Amino acid sequence: MTKLLNWFTQEESGQGLVEYGLILALIAIV
Repeated sequence: MTKLLNWFTQEESGQGLVEYGLILALIAIV
């Protein structure tokens, strides 16, 4: 999980934010 967070923090772009939002949505569903 930490690896995913580190990868998203490196992707500080619009696309990265969208992907991060999708991950948060998946976590919320779970």
